[in-house]
Amino acid sequence: MSSRELPIEIVTDILSRLPVKTLIRFRSVCKSWCSIINDSSFITTHFNNNNNSDDADLLCMWRESWFKTTCTLVCAKTLDKLSEVELPLPGCKSGCCHIVGSCNGLLCLYVETFD
Repeated sequence: MSSRELPIEIVTDILSRLPVKTLIRFRSVCKSWCSIINDSSFITTHFNNNNNSDDADLLCMWRESWFKTTCTLVCAKTLDKLSEVELPLPGCKSGCCHIVGSCNGLLCLYVETFD
């Protein structure tokens, strides 16, 4: 695995949270993804992830200021704060970290470097 590839465990976890229609399309991305998606344990994990009704009731909110961005995960029913992350994350040196989007509880971050 090169330093630019995600570990297979992370890829599997991300894929297990996607809708079935997306997974059907993603089987043609590469042989390893097809193998993961067709695996019986992956199918079970995907089924369990998508039958957990609590996951559908989460909100991701963020606040931006001059010095930091804060991302907060909130329960949509009770508005209880579940977790909070300040950006930039540790390791994001000499740059700004932006939230580009989210899907199924995963955040897509973009690090803008000023080097």
